[in-house]
Amino acid sequence: MTSPSGIKQFEGSKPGADDDVAEGDFWYDGQSMKQWNGSAWVDTASGSSSSSSSSQKREEDKVAAALAREGALLLSEAIAEGFVNGAEMQYAQDASKSAGEYYNNAVVTTPGIENATPVAQGGKLVIDGKVTNATATISKVSVAFVDSAKSATDGTVLNVVNVQFPSVEATINFYMPGIADGASVEALQYTDGAWANVEVAEVRADHVTLNLKGNGVVAFIAK
Repeated sequence: MTSPSGIKQFEGSKPGADDDVAEGDFWYDGQSMKQWNGSAWVDTASGSSSSSSSSQKREEDKVAAALAREGALLLSEAIAEGFVNGAEMQYAQDASKSAGEYYNNAVVTTPGIENATPVAQGGKLVIDGKVTNATATISKVSVAFVDSAKSATDGTVLNVVNVQFPSVEATINFYMPGIADGASVEALQYTDGAWANVEVAEVRADHVTLNLKGNGVVAFIAK
């Protein structure tokens, strides 16, 4: 039979082939409302859920598309700046480094030093008298360390960098393009609030080798 609301209700069984059922008709089976889609009865609650899921899927697709566009723009910017990807560009920016400084483990420009001598490190630290595969990480320092180093010497501050390496002591070869063979170069390390002399093991063309007794900020000085 058909109720005043147009909902067809049947007791004990679903509508059969002899019933007057048209697409879009509703049937309440005593537990849930169903709708005839032309070939089967569909639970309207499931349909609602499906509709909700479809709507959520569309929103997720929109978010994914927006993220993809943002990622593409970031990659384009990174490549234009000389980086392989956006993540590495962001790491470098956090360290205030250019692509060249980031990929070459170097500090080329330093606040407070005009025409700073670049400082880079390519590995092969000598630890306990043996050449290793270890590398010293070279990072930038604040202008406060530069000003402090200038006040601690009467020489010319070539550059000031933070040197971190996986050992207590190490002999480290720094690449410093522009340094002449046998040039008079000294080094100071900031330790416990003061600058202390560092042993310079060798000065040759484009290189200065130091015997460091610990990690920290190092200033290279031309005398």
